[in-house]
Formats: sequence, structure tokens, C-alpha cells
Amino acid sequence: MSNTIEIVDKDRIVSSPLVSVYMLTYKHEKFIEDAIKGVLEQKTSFPYELIIGEDCSPDSTLDIIKSYQKRYPKIIRIITGNSNVGAYKNSYRCRTACRGKYIAACEGDDFWHHPEKLQMQVDLMEKNSQMVVCHTDFNRLEYTREYKNVHQKSSYTPAQGQAYETLLLNWHIITATSMCRRDVAEGFINSSFHNERWPFGDLNFALYASQQGQIGYIDKSTATWRKVHGSATNSGFSSALHMELCAIECIEIFMNHYPVSTELRIRAIAKRMLSAWRLAYFSGDKETMGKAAAWLAQHNIHIDKKLMMLRNFFKKFSFLHNTHLYIKSRAS
Repeated sequence: MSNTIEIVDKDRIVSSPLVSVYMLTYKHEKFIEDAIKGVLEQKTSFPYELIIGEDCSPDSTLDIIKSYQKRYPKIIRIITGNSNVGAYKNSYRCRTACRGKYIAACEGDDFWHHPEKLQMQVDLMEKNSQMVVCHTDFNRLEYTREYKNVHQKSSYTPAQGQAYETLLLNWHIITATSMCRRDVAEGFINSSFHNERWPFGDLNFALYASQQGQIGYIDKSTATWRKVHGSATNSGFSSALHMELCAIECIEIFMNHYPVSTELRIRAIAKRMLSAWRLAYFSGDKETMGKAAAWLAQHNIHIDKKLMMLRNFFKKFSFLHNTHLYIKSRAS
């Protein structure tokens, strides 16, 4: 790829890593050291490499990364360029640079807190040749408040085994906890499901991978997913709405290619349509709000009590009166 510069000590970098870890970073000067240390502190019986994709940050992110590369030349490779290329192309050039049998990822604003994350995942995947992805429980850090073992405290079962239908309903393989086989990642990159228009790459990859083999799960928290203002998942209502609409498009494409029952199809779309409906209100997007309301009415979707608070808001928009959407609350 043009506009790509690699900073690496070719004489000292590990020659045959079993695992390639890639880390995307942009304006992460406050967090990048935590992310790098979490990888460097891994205790493994095998060699691994860390590929850091730095996308021309205007802060000191690159300087921090260079200092670590000089101290750990056997492990760290830096991929950057002369100009910003965006998250999609930065991810692409990092993934294609991976040399290991397995690939793990950690965004520059997240970090690993379990020193045996890689070892546990490799051990599990090496025992099961049908396993294409392995993920774990995680902690959620929202500014100063930390929520530990999120999966253990949630009401849904984490994706594992033949997980395609589970993943259609719940997008819950956190990137920072995941490991996949490199051949599956390469197959995904070369598939039609690798879509540059979508502001994510994890949902479509997880769905693609679930059609290639089994999903493994380790019931231990290994990574901390940090909520940072301005990140892809925390950039305001309009950005969140765009992501939700793209997710609907994504799962519809998969369900067209890999059909499911009519009931499951409606459930999968309805869950995201309800979210899109709510986000459209707060974004002031009347057109999208009306389309979502019409779809919900057409499929007789009951509105969850958590969304009942919006009922009075909708009365402000006369166009909703024509959708014949009757809001009903589920029984307690």
C-alpha cells in the first residue's frame, strides 16, 4: 500500500511469531503506554510480535511508540505514513502485515490486564482445529468508573460454538479480547463482507468467522475496554445512529447470504431498529425516525419500557401520526 512506512529493526525482530498483535492508534498519547505495556507483559511459551499502526497523530503518540520500539526491537514494529489514511486503511495495512498463525488486536485506548491472555487463547485454539476465533470476558472503564467481568454480570450468554445466530442478536465479541486464525482474517479481507463504508470491522468479521468454524470463549476477564470521548463508539448521537444503520445493513446482507428463520430475522433487525429509532430522535433525524417507526409498526414490535419515556417526545412530530405506531409496553 502506498503511503506506508515501517519502522522496524529487521536484524532483531522475531523471525517466526506464533501470534501477531496489532494495535491501531490515533491521538492516544494519554492511553498508548497502557496498551503497549499490556502486550509486553504477556507471559508466553511462544514468540509474538506487536504491530502498531500509527495514523499520523497530531499529538505525541508516535514519539511514545518510537521510544518503546527502540527498547523492544525484538517485538515491536511500527507502521505509519506521511499522511492520515483513516481507520479502515490503517486496519487493513496492519492486518496484512501480520505474520503469525494467530492474530490478536488491542486498540490504542484499550489495554490488557491479564498477563496470560495470549497463552490461554493459544492453548485453547491449538487444542481445537475447528476454532477460528477465541474471546474472553472483559472490564469496562467509563472515565473513572470501572465495571468488572461484564459478561458474568450480563443476562446473555457469550458467543461460543456455532455462534452465527447468537451474533446476529448480540454484538458482544469485544475486539480487545479476541484472537483469530490468520487464514480466516485473510479470507475475510478478500471477501465482499469487508466493507469500507461501514464504520466498524468487528461485527462483520465475527459474523463471517462464525460461518468458517467455531467460536471459543474463556470465562476470565483479560482486557479493559475504555470509554473515551470521540472514539468510534462514543462520538455523539449522529455517529452512533450511522453505526446502527450500518449494522442493520450488515446483518441483513449476512442473513440474505446465510438465511435464518423469519422469526430470528425480525428479532435481529428489530433490536437494532429500536436503537436506531431512539438515536434518530436525539439526533434530530426526522426522516430516519419515521422510517424506523414505520418498520416497527409494520412488524407489530412492542416497545420496551426503557423506550416508553420517548412516547411524549414523538407527539412533537406530526409525521409520526401517520405511521400508526401503537406503543405497547411488555408485561413486567
